[in-house]
Amino acid sequence: MIELLETLSHPDTRITCLSERILMYTLEGGCTVPIGVNTKLKSDSLWMRDLVSKSTEERKDLVDELGVSVVTKLFDHGADKS
Repeated sequence: MIELLETLSHPDTRITCLSERILMYTLEGGCTVPIGVNTKLKSDSLWMRDLVSKSTEERKDLVDELGVSVVTKLFDHGADKS
């Protein structure tokens, strides 16, 4: 059975998945701690983007900041001009 399952194993996916799980475990993440992580393996480098938030207010602030940043960039490219 193990041999059969090994044929389905994808090394890059295993590395990225285990990296994300280690991050979650180390930060004591779970259902009550909002943690997001996106991991990519490129060549010999592991890239992780993560977001950890402790409160609804902190998440709201982050979303507000991101929204303002996106709108500012759109305006910089002429989105406010008819």
